[in-house]
Amino acid sequence: MVSVQGNYGLCGGIPELNLSSRIPEYLGELPFLTYLNLSFNQLEGEVFTVGAFGNATMVSVQGNYGLCGGIPELNLSICPTYSTNKHLLVKI
Repeated sequence: MVSVQGNYGLCGGIPELNLSSRIPEYLGELPFLTYLNLSFNQLEGEVFTVGAFGNATMVSVQGNYGLCGGIPELNLSICPTYSTNKHLLVKI
């Protein structure tokens, strides 16, 4: 992970490292975080809407086609939800 700390906060990124997992929620809650670049990996799952993930100017997740949800400005697909009777439901 690359990080640069200055007078204005912490910038970090792990772009294009071919990472494949879910985004840990704590990344969006790092104190002093001003920008987080997670672009062009193979991340998957729902993107949070709190902390840095609640501000499209603080986070970049483009190129991670397995991600869904998040705030509308991130332009991600809607996350599927599953009912207890094993039928696929999609939130609209």
